Parts: sequence; structure tokens; C-alpha cells
Amino acid sequence: MQAKDKFRDWNYYHKAMVIFLASCIFWVVAWAVLVYEGAFQLEHQLTISRGTEAIWPWVVADENRPRWTGELVNLSPFDGEAGAQNATRLLFWRRGFERWQAVERVTSVVPERLLVTAQDSDQDQRWFTVELDPVDGCTTQVTLTETIRPLIYEERFWFFLNRSEREERLEISLASLDQWVKDTTKPCALE
Repeated sequence: MQAKDKFRDWNYYHKAMVIFLASCIFWVVAWAVLVYEGAFQLEHQLTISRGTEAIWPWVVADENRPRWTGELVNLSPFDGEAGAQNATRLLFWRRGFERWQAVERVTSVVPERLLVTAQDSDQDQRWFTVELDPVDGCTTQVTLTETIRPLIYEERFWFFLNRSEREERLEISLASLDQWVKDTTKPCALE
């Protein structure tokens, strides 16, 4: 009686399992390399039935931003006029029981069209963009784009697990901006 050679009896099931495990390891390593210096971009759009002149004060004013921006609790000015180039603000965030602060600097601004900020906190770096594209005199396409780069590598690696929460925050922010603008401004009339 001879001993059976286990490796000679490998069938397609065993080979498929080895290929599956090897591909899983490959994708984990590839993902680990991709997110090493990576950031994640989220973008949402909404059409608001008001002109850019009615929406712009809600985008830049210090007292209005915490009203419509999800998870932003308070905003404290450091220097510069609201919405001006290189203006600096201290932002206070809250998500559930977690609280943190970030310093925000306006990096680019085109009045009534574009606001770009860079935010640095202890847990991430963010680049936030608000674009107002007039569709016609009384309708504006608002686009919020947020690029998030968690500082801790582990949070970048597992970011896909809580990406939906971040996207939901942008959706809520746009819906809230829409509601605040409609509640505080009169509808415009085309001439």
C-alpha cells in the first residue's frame, strides 16, 4: 500500500480556491498601495429655483453656514471678510458623540459662482468646493464637492465602509441649503 500524494489529486475546486485567495491578497495589497497617499472625492448636485444672488449669502456668510452644512456645529472667524480670498475660520464639527475642530482657509473665490476652501484638522484634510452654475435667471445648479483625506492610514484603508455616511451628509446639506434659501428669499420672476 502506497501513501497517497495529496498534491497530485488537486482538482479544479482546490485550484479555484488557490486562485481566489491569491486574487484576494492581490486586491488587498493593490488597495493598500492606492490609499497610501489617496483621498476620496464626494460630489452632489441640486437645482435650486433661485438665482445665484439669493444663494451666495448662504454659502459664504459665517452665521449661515452652520445652518445648512451637515455636522457643522459652529463657525468662528479668525481673519478676513466672509468669503474673501485667504479668509480663515475655525470650524466646530460633530458626528454623533465625536467632536473635532478644523481650520478652514478660502483658497479661491469667484463671487456668486465659486467658493473653494481647504480644511485641516487633527483627523483629516478636506477640500470643499461650492459651485453655483446659473441655469437661467431664476434657477441655479449647486454642486458640492468634498475631497477627504483621513490622516490615519487605517481610516483611509477602510474609508469605503463609511463613505455612504459622508455622501449622505452632502445630500442633507444640499437639501437644507435649498430649504433655507426658499424660506428666506422671494421667488424671482423672469421678465
